[in-house]
Amino acid sequence: MTEPEAAEFLRVSLSKLKRKRAARKVPHYYDGRSVRYSRTALLRYIEESIVANMPIEPAPSKYRRAGHRSVKNQRAILDLI
Repeated sequence: MTEPEAAEFLRVSLSKLKRKRAARKVPHYYDGRSVRYSRTALLRYIEESIVANMPIEPAPSKYRRAGHRSVKNQRAILDLI
């Protein structure tokens, strides 16, 4: 997919996608002089980003609701991925 299509797919601005590409944070390849993105590589990138940014430790007790089991819920989400 093209760069504007990839930006729309990731729901980020085109300039942000270009910054991430320049920093080599998002998978891309060149087709001649054009920058292209693979849908499967972008889906893998999203999946890895979600897991990498998800805290595994529970929040401090002053931020949790009574009876809230954040670690259990996070592990259940990880099992779905």
